[in-house]
Amino acid sequence: MKLLHRREYWTRERVVAGMSRLYREQGVTPTDTHTYHRLTRYSGIGPTRRYPSGYSVLRHFPTLRQAWDAAGVVLDRIHEDYSQIEDWY
Repeated sequence: MKLLHRREYWTRERVVAGMSRLYREQGVTPTDTHTYHRLTRYSGIGPTRRYPSGYSVLRHFPTLRQAWDAAGVVLDRIHEDYSQIEDWY
């Protein structure tokens, strides 16, 4: 049986552009997958989707925070835990 491979629509470049669009249009930067999914799940299907799904983002980036950084969106760290070095200091 021959398997047909579907071409990947949400490339890294499209994910970055979609996340930039989400920030410009909605002014939010969710860093947890639950909130991100809730905000983007009704944005279309496949190539007509306005924003990349959380799965598409995490396929190219280890975390949503790193994806926001790649999109050029600066996040504050007010709710983030201190790193071991910062805690030591």
